[in-house]
Amino acid sequence: MLIAVAGPAVNLLFAVLTLWLLFIIGVPDFKPTIGTVNSDSVLARAQIGEGDNIVAINGSGVDTLSDANLYLVDALGSAAVPLVAVDKNGRQKTAMLDLSNYQAGHEMAVNRLVGFNWALAKAYDNQPLSAVRVISGAAAEKAGLKSGDLIVKINESLPTTVADFVHLIQASPQQPIALTVSRQGQTLPITLIPQLSADNPLQGYAGLSIGQQRDEAALAEYQTTKRYGWLMALPKSISANYLQGELMLKTLWRLVVGKASVDNLGGPITIADYSGKTLEAGYVFYFQFLAAISLVLAVMNLLPLPVLDGGHIAMCLLEMVRGKPLSERALDILMRLGGSVVLTFMLFVVTLDIWRYLFK
Repeated sequence: MLIAVAGPAVNLLFAVLTLWLLFIIGVPDFKPTIGTVNSDSVLARAQIGEGDNIVAINGSGVDTLSDANLYLVDALGSAAVPLVAVDKNGRQKTAMLDLSNYQAGHEMAVNRLVGFNWALAKAYDNQPLSAVRVISGAAAEKAGLKSGDLIVKINESLPTTVADFVHLIQASPQQPIALTVSRQGQTLPITLIPQLSADNPLQGYAGLSIGQQRDEAALAEYQTTKRYGWLMALPKSISANYLQGELMLKTLWRLVVGKASVDNLGGPITIADYSGKTLEAGYVFYFQFLAAISLVLAVMNLLPLPVLDGGHIAMCLLEMVRGKPLSERALDILMRLGGSVVLTFMLFVVTLDIWRYLFK
């Protein structure tokens, strides 16, 4: 049993120590400042508005935008989640959120479920959209779009956000969308006609991955750094890893019951992609990513499935309670069942990766 415990223990130790060191160095993040608020939202009724900073969610202190998103996603399914914000005058306001009525996908942008945008979004307002990747043979390629193109106008209006453009594409199956594109200094008119989506024939599909340029000056206004002294950094690291681990288990269960999107899952292709992106972003982001992967390995390996370390630990404990080992037949059946579950899951995430990077 000690051998089975050793693997996850090393992964957990690496995650905790890495995040501890990063907290001492300082992890770049953004301020949890609220932007536009829907007029019919619970925040508006609590007089929480643009420019206010979130300081606590569900009793946990919030220092950064990442903290706020993490606590909101963790609270999905709860009917009474207190959110505390402070305005520029130091006045504290509290709203009671009802997050019980959520659907799969809400965890990807939980602030919209609550009814507000982050102030950070201002850095992207009216900035050109960029064609990151164009799927071969899809509507975007047929229209003449190429990777690297900048979309400076959509139906003669300035771009707003990536989400708004995606929504327009989905709402316009086989309907023309007039784009003004900048390519290597030239301005080109392009008409995009979204094809019918294979997933939903009522929605449009362009076969286009979109990014967005940003206003660096506006972005700098909301940047902050999460940093602690060496003594405080350790419990903060343990707490952050515990919450992330707990959230992983909740997300797995939500996936099983259809209350979370499969976009939360990623296989080897996704890991390689994010590894490269975080390495380009800087060593702090890269080691933060490595710590997260190590934690995922620890949590997944501790699941009580035969063939995983958690399964071996569970069987050892069962044998200790019974006072005798399991029969060869029982072990064989358990190993086959556990192996089938793990193999099926691996095939699923790899297939999802291939679909995400080659066809979606």
